[in-house]
Amino acid sequence: MSIRLLLVFLLSIVVSSSVGAMPNEQIWKYFNLTEEKILNKKFGLFYSNQPIDFHQESIAYRLHSFCYYFIKLRFPNYVQVNHRNGMESLIWNHYYSQASTLRTQKPEFNCISSESLDTDRIQISFQLNADQGFEAYKWVTYSRNILISIGIDEFRTGNPTSITQYHPNKLNCILSKTQDTNFNGIPDVWYNYENCTLISHKEDFNENGNIERKCKYDQNGNIVLCEGIGEKNLLLAKQYEEQENWVESIRYYNRLIEDYMSEFKEKSRHICEPNYKILQFQYNLLNYTVLDEHYDALKSNPYCKKELKKSQIFIGIINLYSLGKLSLGVEQLEDANKSYKEERGWDSIEINLALSYGYLNLKQYPSCLSSLQKIAGRPFNQKGRFFYNYYFGSCKLGNKQFHEALPCFRIALESTKDSKEKSIVLYKLGVLYLFSPSHFDQVLSKKYFQSALKLNPELLPAIENSQKEHRDLQEFSNKP
Repeated sequence: MSIRLLLVFLLSIVVSSSVGAMPNEQIWKYFNLTEEKILNKKFGLFYSNQPIDFHQESIAYRLHSFCYYFIKLRFPNYVQVNHRNGMESLIWNHYYSQASTLRTQKPEFNCISSESLDTDRIQISFQLNADQGFEAYKWVTYSRNILISIGIDEFRTGNPTSITQYHPNKLNCILSKTQDTNFNGIPDVWYNYENCTLISHKEDFNENGNIERKCKYDQNGNIVLCEGIGEKNLLLAKQYEEQENWVESIRYYNRLIEDYMSEFKEKSRHICEPNYKILQFQYNLLNYTVLDEHYDALKSNPYCKKELKKSQIFIGIINLYSLGKLSLGVEQLEDANKSYKEERGWDSIEINLALSYGYLNLKQYPSCLSSLQKIAGRPFNQKGRFFYNYYFGSCKLGNKQFHEALPCFRIALESTKDSKEKSIVLYKLGVLYLFSPSHFDQVLSKKYFQSALKLNPELLPAIENSQKEHRDLQEFSNKP
């Protein structure tokens, strides 16, 4: 099976990858992590201790408590008396609906300092970091319902990496925008506006006073002209990309990286997109063996988190299934599952089935079972049901949990009509009845082996090897 067909197959084995929910207990755990990290305290037994019975109201109350103390600590000027006094109104009108979204749609929420439109207020948005809890990434300020500013912390450094200022007397009219793309607290990209319209921007990433790139925009906000480092090679790379001439596009993206490296010396944000493009085009050309070089370039560059997330799944799948780099593949897919969980709130079915395949072949059976337990109870179609139970049974078998493996193999057998898939399950049943102390039945084992061979004669070496291994174990156990 080609790697492209494999990727399509993995995406087709579930009813819907968007169907899921973050368990209430997990939400509570993330709030505890967040409070300990950001606020360095917990707020009373009700909030720090997990409720016996969870309701949406529990999460809504927890949201209100966290937001009140967070705003009081970080933005005291925005604390309103009615934020505490109007607790019931805020919980039911703002946090109750967010509790539902947090549990079933996306693992993010926002805090507001006040419901009133007649006062200055702030709204802070949070997203999930699976290791650290919820992290603030967006700050929006209003003055009497007029948008004043938006700050965005793209890489969760704790400070806004972009700040957009709006006209106080004109609705949604941008006055200025700056970006801090090297995370040192000093802007290095400036966007210029006239009459609420973007007309140009300029960049000085290494802050040496020399403008590295400047661009002009038309009335629709589209770039019409850019000048600066690497611009010629960038235009040629994009030209060949549009023609799907991957070889030539790769050549000019590599030249572009050289231009940037000669200017910035160290790793910069500029080389992220070119490396990701090269990785994509080498994949299109089936040059799988060179993909890790560009993936590592993304992984080692702190500015390339966005491009790294986009490449994790297909690089992991290629290493796992096509190149046989099992350890590297499962490492990349674990990273991909973490990114998926931070975006959606639950674990990916497709990624964890691929992980279970990797861990099974690495004979790391507890890790295999852990991956499968993360997606237990999720919706599968018939093909997904087969692989879930086949991997579960195989890893239980490898872990010598024979009794628990048996029903998994029986369900897998019922879930497929494919002769090769049936044959491998019949073979595993033969192994189970041969090695299980409580289910040992040599006659039944032989029957399953024979049934497997009828469907797939290529299993003969594996069957003979299992029978030999059993004989060797018997001889060893019979020695005085």
